[in-house]
Amino acid sequence: MVRVLETTDFAIELSISMVTYKNDVDVLRESLACLSLAASHAKQAFPALLIRIYVVENDKSCFNLQQIESLLTNGSQLNCFEDIKLIVSDINVGYGRGHNLALYNVHSDYHMVLNPDVLMAEDAITSAIEYLQENQGVALISPFAVNRAGGREYLCKRYPKIFDLGLRGFAPRMVQDLFRPRLQRYEMRDVTNSSSPQTGVEMVSGCCMVLRTDALKRVGGFSDRYFLYFEDFDLSLRVRHVGEVAYMPQMKIAHYGGYTAKKGIWHIMLFVSSAVKFFHRHGWRWV
Repeated sequence: MVRVLETTDFAIELSISMVTYKNDVDVLRESLACLSLAASHAKQAFPALLIRIYVVENDKSCFNLQQIESLLTNGSQLNCFEDIKLIVSDINVGYGRGHNLALYNVHSDYHMVLNPDVLMAEDAITSAIEYLQENQGVALISPFAVNRAGGREYLCKRYPKIFDLGLRGFAPRMVQDLFRPRLQRYEMRDVTNSSSPQTGVEMVSGCCMVLRTDALKRVGGFSDRYFLYFEDFDLSLRVRHVGEVAYMPQMKIAHYGGYTAKKGIWHIMLFVSSAVKFFHRHGWRWV
């Protein structure tokens, strides 16, 4: 049984944006199925909750586009949402700017940035909204995450040093093991191994985060300086000027992505380019 948490007559609105680009349609279908279950659970807990989804396709010529359109318009599993919009960009504008295309249309209380390769636990949305309703000073929350293999994925980070990023992204496992305590500190394991919510988080991964929409709009959404990578870290630092960033372990997800170094030279070049922009804006830290 789902405990009813919201009895007000005033509607609460959650908007969700997903940016796709040559994504596996089967993974997207699974992601949306989990999202639908989480939405239904949340609507039982918060009877006045409205949820709208915005899917931004960054590849107009994508051979999967027709399948995505069919999935969004014909899927009976998505009937729990008030609205589902597909926005097709004429060009690939990148990850952050793709989410911004959705943000232009939203007037919600809360906004979820979600990757199409994230599977959400059934009570994830309920837990997120309950926490934000009870903690008005928190502007952004990050969930507990596991990877495809079921191992823990640490989405919260401390401000990175160049050495940390090189170790984590490109060093052999043997070298990483030598610096394990340092990398664990960067991943905030000392804080996020807690079973209770924690504030004071510096930066979070953009694969799944829930924000107060007014805070997100106050900082101008994602920066268009980044095509891919570091736009989430940049946003986290800017959001901290208007509210707390928190880790919320009761909100659980599985994330199938990551591993930049294994995606090829193009992604490595994008990573390095975005890193330079990030450090130039927020300050260089080397070792």
